[in-house]
Amino acid sequence: MTKGFPLWMLLAALLALGLRSVQLDSRPMHNDEAVNAIKFRNLWEGPGYRYDPNEFHGPTLVYSTLAWEKLTLAGDFAHFTEIRLRSLTVLFGVGLVLLLFLVSDGLGRNATVAAALLTAVSPVMVYYNRDYIHETLFVFFIFLALASGWRYCQTGKIGWILLAGAAAGLMQATKETFVFNVAAVMGALLLNEYVRHPAPASAPRKKLFCPAHLVAAGLVWLAVAVLLFSSFFSNRSGLLDAAGTYLIWFQRAQGASPHVHGWSFYWQRLLFFHQSGGPVWSEALILLLAVWAGVAAFARREAPGASAAFVRFLLFYTAILAVIYTVLPYKTPWSALGFWHGAILLAGAGAAALPGWLAGRRLRIAAGIVILTGAAQLGFQAWQSAVRYPADPRNPWAYAQTLPNLLELVDKVDAVAQASPDGAGLRMDVIAPDYDFWPLPWYLRRYNGADFHFTNAPGYAKFALGDIQDMHAFVERLLDSPAFSADEIKDLPKFASRWRGKSDPVSQFLTSSGITNHVDAAHPANGDPDHLESLFVTNLNNIITGPSLYDSNRFEWIPLRLETEVLRRQNPRGPDLIRLNRWLLEDAYPVGLGTNHLPTEPYPPVTIVSTALEPEMDQEKAGLMTGLYELRPGVFLELYVQSNLWSAYLQSRAK
Repeated sequence: MTKGFPLWMLLAALLALGLRSVQLDSRPMHNDEAVNAIKFRNLWEGPGYRYDPNEFHGPTLVYSTLAWEKLTLAGDFAHFTEIRLRSLTVLFGVGLVLLLFLVSDGLGRNATVAAALLTAVSPVMVYYNRDYIHETLFVFFIFLALASGWRYCQTGKIGWILLAGAAAGLMQATKETFVFNVAAVMGALLLNEYVRHPAPASAPRKKLFCPAHLVAAGLVWLAVAVLLFSSFFSNRSGLLDAAGTYLIWFQRAQGASPHVHGWSFYWQRLLFFHQSGGPVWSEALILLLAVWAGVAAFARREAPGASAAFVRFLLFYTAILAVIYTVLPYKTPWSALGFWHGAILLAGAGAAALPGWLAGRRLRIAAGIVILTGAAQLGFQAWQSAVRYPADPRNPWAYAQTLPNLLELVDKVDAVAQASPDGAGLRMDVIAPDYDFWPLPWYLRRYNGADFHFTNAPGYAKFALGDIQDMHAFVERLLDSPAFSADEIKDLPKFASRWRGKSDPVSQFLTSSGITNHVDAAHPANGDPDHLESLFVTNLNNIITGPSLYDSNRFEWIPLRLETEVLRRQNPRGPDLIRLNRWLLEDAYPVGLGTNHLPTEPYPPVTIVSTALEPEMDQEKAGLMTGLYELRPGVFLELYVQSNLWSAYLQSRAK
């Protein structure tokens, strides 16, 4: 195999490309993919990219996409496809195979070929290399940093350590979790130094790193990170955000997230996963071979041409990283790629070392057949995950995956739009709580009249978190006194004691109606200003869903907007009454409360709404409910079309 090494590596890369490219649009865009696509649109034809420390990870994905799309002469964003976007991560996935050339003298050539084969066929690697998300780029830059570091240790050439520094900067600018990889590298280096066989006293001690070279690599790292986080010096706040993001992600790592799972979350998916009616999924072969590589490295019986020190480093690095991700409560399945890629490299070393432990040619041939059969079975699993079960809950890697049923909704909207004289200008509202309309912004990207509303406000009118835009101004108006201090928010008993003797009739009414309910020392929210806002939102919604707030004496000195006055004179009921009550409060507190810009009359021709909000929809005004669609397991959307447009659609079908 040594003589045909480049050919075997090329074949492995082609196999990786084939598995990752086949039917690349076979499943709908995942939420995260759609979010990344829309973020890229802002860079491609919008205001540009700005790093968000709260969500969406770092800038390397959008800038890599920009380079790829310019290189391939892409057109306007409306004509982008899933294949075009996902092809970028496919290329980085294949790149993981090609990077193995850099560590072939650390693993040994036979082990390198085995690692290339296992990288190509690993189901989890194949599945997420086909996703337009950050993870594949992240693992690629990690491996580039490690491989470049290894080449520097072998050659001492400064170019390699500078490349490692650049890769580290790219790691940081890809995902905030790069700190775990840095910790794993440092821990692995220390452990490897501790367990290495002592050299003879007369042997010269080789320095792994030149301090000046390390400083230069650090500067390159910093330069790359600054360049990307600042959006090429167009966003200075991006540098501060890049530092502040760790406060946010630290909370998530502790479990402040919906993605909280037990310690076995990754291992159940990697080692044995089966649901009724679905296939059995397992990559246990990789783990077994990885463990064998560790045994061989410590026994000094590693694969031919391998470096025991390099294999031990990989073992320590992978083990530390796996422990970190296993212990953290925050878990998403694609996060397994980091430590599992390390396991795949070790598995290649284990597969190459195994024949040296077996006596007799027949045993070695049998072992080779077992390994190749196992690799073929992994490849079959990878094909199943990518083509046959790409959006099926019985696939361990289809996590919070958009269901194909959503595409039927998109097709119906497209057909209705063709029957409308407005075409791509067709007005439509998409309304769902907590952003539960993604990935529709991607699928409806060509409709200029599409508006998306993330609100917990059924009936278009209730308040949601964030609607109290200026808490100080809002409460100052309620108290009819100087604005309260931040300290008073922290001391809720003192804060609540000030809700007395107000001369403003609207504030008096709100107080008597329960605006301060639960704002006391006994409430578990004591000391949490964010929770204080949620209390106000809840209490406000309880008030506006009751009878009309309007009273001529109460609102005598409140200047009402024209739309408020027009709606008031209609004596509205139901959702329109909720809307009126909200507008009255907005007019009474124009600084503190955010204005609800959701549509009133007429309703748009098309409305897509979450079933969570359906009970308070004014269905007579929204139009005909023409379909119910499952976005994700247990999450449903309803499609409403105005009757005249629906009639035009039916007539167009009859022709």
